[in-house]
Amino acid sequence: RVAIMGGSYGGYATLVGLTFTPDTFACGVDIVGISSLVTVIESFPDYWAPALAGTWYKFVGNPANETERADMIARSPLYHVENITAPLLIGQGENDPRVTKLESDQMVDEMANLGKAVTYLNYP
Repeated sequence: RVAIMGGSYGGYATLVGLTFTPDTFACGVDIVGISSLVTVIESFPDYWAPALAGTWYKFVGNPANETERADMIARSPLYHVENITAPLLIGQGENDPRVTKLESDQMVDEMANLGKAVTYLNYP
């Protein structure tokens, strides 16, 4: 067994690895990773709106569309925390404008609620 680690999209991949293939990894390190495809897109600033249709909405989904939102939730680690069996270290920048602190906070909160092993480092 090996560790899984990544930042930003790699952090999302880390969380996906731990939630969708929990027996594969001994531990994980997520640095500014996306925990929910819905909340990350909903956190984007208004001035990004013109670019979303040709990028995020096209390849990830539009959370305003009920069917796409359900698919995004199904692919988001936040909604599969119960599957995590390995310890997880999460690092997050307090002022990250792209993957906001909410992404890490909600993952840590859900893990704590389920009694899962998590260490959280928030960088000022």
